[in-house]
Amino acid sequence: MSKLFPKTHEAFASDNDLLNKIKGLEDRIEQSYQVYQLTQSLLAISDIIDSKPVPKQDFPLPAELVEAMKLLLQDAPAPTQLDRDRDAIWEMRRRAGTQYVLAFLSPNLWMSLEELFAGIVVGYQQMFTSSNRAPLKEKDVFAGQNELKAVHQKIECIRNKHYAHKELEHGRHRVAYFIDEHGAITIDAGGAQTIIHYHLTLCPDLIRCLLAATSYLKQDIKSRSDHIVGNLTEEQKQALRAHAAQA
Repeated sequence: MSKLFPKTHEAFASDNDLLNKIKGLEDRIEQSYQVYQLTQSLLAISDIIDSKPVPKQDFPLPAELVEAMKLLLQDAPAPTQLDRDRDAIWEMRRRAGTQYVLAFLSPNLWMSLEELFAGIVVGYQQMFTSSNRAPLKEKDVFAGQNELKAVHQKIECIRNKHYAHKELEHGRHRVAYFIDEHGAITIDAGGAQTIIHYHLTLCPDLIRCLLAATSYLKQDIKSRSDHIVGNLTEEQKQALRAHAAQA
């Protein structure tokens, strides 16, 4: 059973170099969990916007298999309402896709996906810009992957100029006005606005960037871990063994 590293122990408390290395390792471990969570969220969005129903294929079953299935099911309890609801939902999804089903459950969800995607992009970019954690460097994460580095820079631009600071023109609210029947000019603060520009098509590209980050973090965590263990003094090793033995 693993135990938390005793950073306040006298064998470690004054070793600032080691504590800084442990802090860097903890940052990488935290980032690896963040990458996992962002990837799972993106996959959920992709399932909604990209899901294409699989055509139903009917294959004739052998007569003996049909009879065997009838025998197995003859004593089965009658389907509950939950069973019927589940079958209906899965049939709808198979026939028309996830988006079609969710339109019944949450009609506003589709319009909210851009906001959800924006949050994921911001969370992704935080790992490259955070001052509280050891930031990732794109030259390391995307080493030898120039095409993917260009994708990362495109996502970074959208985060900086659209989601974070609203510097891009598309999606910005603007002043509108109208002239009434008497020729009077009135500002229409609630008038029609510019159509929001959606970036959900970047989901597959961002997933590729996250997979590259996952690969880099896995290697970097192992390298940092090996370096820490390999440079422990004998006193520090003994302290860790004694700490591990404690109930």
